[in-house]
Amino acid sequence: MITIPSLENLCSRLSQQKLDWERILERFKNLSQYNPNKYLSGVQYSHEFSEICLDLFLEELITEGVPIELVRYSEENPLIRGNYRLFNKTNNYEFDQIAILDEIPMVFEIKNRKWNTGISRNRRLKNGTYKKEKNDSIINNLRHEVYERKLKPVKKVFGRDVGYIIIIPADLYILHVQNESQSDVVHNFLQQNGQIVPFYMGRLKFHEDVISQIRKWKFPLRE
Repeated sequence: MITIPSLENLCSRLSQQKLDWERILERFKNLSQYNPNKYLSGVQYSHEFSEICLDLFLEELITEGVPIELVRYSEENPLIRGNYRLFNKTNNYEFDQIAILDEIPMVFEIKNRKWNTGISRNRRLKNGTYKKEKNDSIINNLRHEVYERKLKPVKKVFGRDVGYIIIIPADLYILHVQNESQSDVVHNFLQQNGQIVPFYMGRLKFHEDVISQIRKWKFPLRE
């Protein structure tokens, strides 16, 4: 992973961004996959809204003059698809956002989930066999073998190393990143130039606010 001086400023400003629920909910209603009759769980809404938060945060920083450019599908980037969720279909990896900062590609992901669920899963390989993998918790995404595999297709598209920024709930950031007794996984991720940015509120508080807004706007909620 790569870092540059302007990335530190970007991460600092990202951590200061605040929610605008009206903009989030309007953006959600304008997504191509939005179905006003489809019932989603609170966890699913939290996932959708957190990704929209990231998009709006980055767009707001652009209006404030931060020199970043969001990557969209183009002839130069034929493997990048989608308006808000960018992914490489060939390798079936999905990223929340990709942007260019001072000519360097930056991969952004927002993880509003548990630090470690302790649950593993089976990933289907191209030859039809399955490989047991660690869970998709926050700490697992910080493991070298996981982020290297995820970033490989992005590096291939751009032909160079990239920056990697993960946004996590504020309470988990305080507990696991700011804590002097960091785990080896966190320490190694930061040593390899990975960036961990605190969302401005905790995981459970965000989930509670999501449920409140869903009921206020009368979106179909699967209890």
